[in-house]
Amino acid sequence: VPWRAITVAPVILVSGPQEFFADRAVKTIRDGLRAKNENLEVVEIDAAEYAPAQIFDLASAGLFGDSKLVVISGAERCSDALIPDVIEYLSQPAEDAVVIIKHSGKSVRGKKMLEAIRASDIAVEGTCLEVTKEAERLSFVEAEFSSKGRKIQRQAAQALIEIFGKDFEELAAACSQLQNDDSGDVTVELVEKYFGGRLETDGFKIAD
Repeated sequence: VPWRAITVAPVILVSGPQEFFADRAVKTIRDGLRAKNENLEVVEIDAAEYAPAQIFDLASAGLFGDSKLVVISGAERCSDALIPDVIEYLSQPAEDAVVIIKHSGKSVRGKKMLEAIRASDIAVEGTCLEVTKEAERLSFVEAEFSSKGRKIQRQAAQALIEIFGKDFEELAAACSQLQNDDSGDVTVELVEKYFGGRLETDGFKIAD
């Protein structure tokens, strides 16, 4: 499923080269789990430094039985030990634990592991693909508002893209600022009020 549509599962594969989307997906999962259990224990490791059997120790219940979230990043450069351990873990996941595996897809490293995750009934995959088309960037901006129950005019969304281009981190920050500072639908006038100094008038307004 697209990264925004990821649901909680014992094992979650976050795949694709768009790092900002991957980080957002992990944050959304973490925040959702923490909203249900404020004592959630979060453990993050680099797949390249993974040691044999580590996933079983990391996912096991904490001292006070708190829920666990284990995030294993950089699976495209993982140690040899991670691949068979993840495959084994899929058959015996820990109770009250969520394991997220991030793989950029920039190499075929861990192919057997990825195939096992995708074939497993206990796992879900969220894709974080590169966005190259303007229509896809517009969809991203509009989703930033609709996910919070807000609306942005198409022209206002186009203005934000004109200003921030392909920088999704800045786009997301701008969307958040507009939502926090103003209520109601977001118009192009509001975008110009906040970010007009960065808007290339001869490109955007002449097109308008």
